[in-house]
Amino acid sequence: MNQIIYKNLNSSLENTPDSTKTNPPEIEHYAKLINRIEIETLVPPLNFAMVAPGIYRSGFPSIKNHKFLLSLGLKKIIYIYDRDCKEYHQEFTKKNNITLLHYRIGANKEPFKEMNQEDVSKILVEMLDTRNHPMLVHCNIGVVSTIWPSNYYYLDDCAIS
Repeated sequence: MNQIIYKNLNSSLENTPDSTKTNPPEIEHYAKLINRIEIETLVPPLNFAMVAPGIYRSGFPSIKNHKFLLSLGLKKIIYIYDRDCKEYHQEFTKKNNITLLHYRIGANKEPFKEMNQEDVSKILVEMLDTRNHPMLVHCNIGVVSTIWPSNYYYLDDCAIS
């Protein structure tokens, strides 16, 4: 009688005659499955946070954040920054049927520069329209330009409730 010892799922049997040095079909099946498993790490963008159910804010997403963004099922992304949007970001949104709106708004700078109130109103309207949810509002770093619409949304939502 042969003693069966498995080193691991990919190894052959030890202590068996040469003619039977194959793994049972079940072991081969599971070994193939284990070899095919890819562990995917979902990486959120810099300063990512939920503003309210269906509304998120962050810094500018990099390519390594795309799988995470896809996991959110985004319908719309609002980019708030006074510089051009990176081409890879535009391609990502187009490929995945995500509407991308770009508002060229710089941060409030004391003492005399403030954000364009017309654009601020447009962004708030987009955020309040639940047909656009889930959505991401982001600027370059995810702090200054994304906090004000988040605060406006929160205040307006509280006023409506």
